[in-house]
Amino acid sequence: MLTRRTLLISSLASLAACGAPVPEPDATPTWRIRAAETLGRAAGWLWAAQSEHGHWRSEMYGPLRSGQSLTPFALEALTRVPTEAMGFPADKASAALGWMKNVRSADGALGLAGSSADYPVYASGLALAAAHRMNPDGVHRLTAPIATWLRGQQLLDGWEEHREHGGFPMGSTVRPTPPNPGHVDLSMSRRAIEGLREAGEPADSPAMQAALAFVKRHQRESGAFVYALEDGLNKGVRIDEEGSSDGYGSSTTDGLLALLALGVPEDDPDVKRAHAWLLEHHRTDENPAVGKAHARFGVAMRFYYRAGAARVFAALGGPKDWQLGLHDALKAEQREDGSFQSEFVLQKEDEPVIATGLAVIALAGCLGVR
Repeated sequence: MLTRRTLLISSLASLAACGAPVPEPDATPTWRIRAAETLGRAAGWLWAAQSEHGHWRSEMYGPLRSGQSLTPFALEALTRVPTEAMGFPADKASAALGWMKNVRSADGALGLAGSSADYPVYASGLALAAAHRMNPDGVHRLTAPIATWLRGQQLLDGWEEHREHGGFPMGSTVRPTPPNPGHVDLSMSRRAIEGLREAGEPADSPAMQAALAFVKRHQRESGAFVYALEDGLNKGVRIDEEGSSDGYGSSTTDGLLALLALGVPEDDPDVKRAHAWLLEHHRTDENPAVGKAHARFGVAMRFYYRAGAARVFAALGGPKDWQLGLHDALKAEQREDGSFQSEFVLQKEDEPVIATGLAVIALAGCLGVR
């Protein structure tokens, strides 16, 4: 089980990293030792990819070169690494938090500094989650403005009759007005929900209850979740002549993780239906149940799916020996330096920081980190 260990760091006070005690050698399954070693190498590479200024940036994709979304993404992934795999470098974590503090916009958001937006809602939600996972009681000066901005992006007042009510758009300095919300999806909204919940937003608040209703609108009769309420954005198998799609692996993990973050109990019928669907369709080589028309996304999104599935299975249970199967699939793709990289440009998993960060989350899930 996870414990927290206290670390002292510079002006940002103490941080606590999620860690797990090292099991006795004679009680540690071989697969767990191997998974910890694989995870340690991946986490080591990801920490080494951090710049001297404290941020992570992409050399491959222009919108990600600012580091505003990649930095909270990488840091949040690394907070999941248990101590049996690698120690937590407090100085590097402090540098990342300090860098994020310095690039917040005037109204508190991450992702709005510079000439083009860098996924502001996604970045801000991940920043909240990362900071509060490390030190729940000591980062409010950093996170309070971020949380305030993020709350203001949710589609609430004036959107009550709209299907996107309760969800989160991409984020901008100018809020959308009905009836045009812009791009809204379950993946991005899940990050906002998780971040706000980590920052202390009550699950029974009106805003989170609206978010819950929004999440549930993405669940199909099969139990699976779709990525978006706009059918044209989904990649599942078509289920009717109007073009509606069934859900698929990655979006179903997003739906389940959002429900759990919102405090929905594990025995809730919607959770059980989605979990059962995921158990039936799980596979380690691709994102399952993607439709033939979008077949390339099955393999191109495999790291994202693995990360979400590992977290779900760590929380709810998975197929027999899922940890071993998932570890072995990842280990087979790990590069000599410890990093990961997809061969596909779709979904940007060919960016090593993204692929490696997702692999870190998946491997940590194998070791029980939810």
